[in-house]
Amino acid sequence: MTVGPPEPFTPSDSAAHDDSPAYVAFQVTIVNGSDANYDPVAFNATVQSTNLEGSQVFDSAQGYEGAPMTPVLPGRESTFRIAFGVADPADIVMQVSPGFEYEPVIYTTG
Repeated sequence: MTVGPPEPFTPSDSAAHDDSPAYVAFQVTIVNGSDANYDPVAFNATVQSTNLEGSQVFDSAQGYEGAPMTPVLPGRESTFRIAFGVADPADIVMQVSPGFEYEPVIYTTG
């Protein structure tokens, strides 16, 4: 699993989100190197910015709908984008877990 750097993001008028000083988007790629299907339904990502928890943005008009629903077959990969409202885009801690049976990974900026 890889997570790209945060990029500035502007929610559309129809997006579901909390008011935040800034918004950022991340590209996530999950590669299935196992012999079994990977079910991305349990994928989870959270962010903290400064000392505040960020909130995920759901914006179907721009394709930000969370993790995909289709299983990732062995040897294949899935790329998708997620967005969050944050207090400071230069100070982000992101915890990502591909599922319940995996150890979470921490990504940081700043």
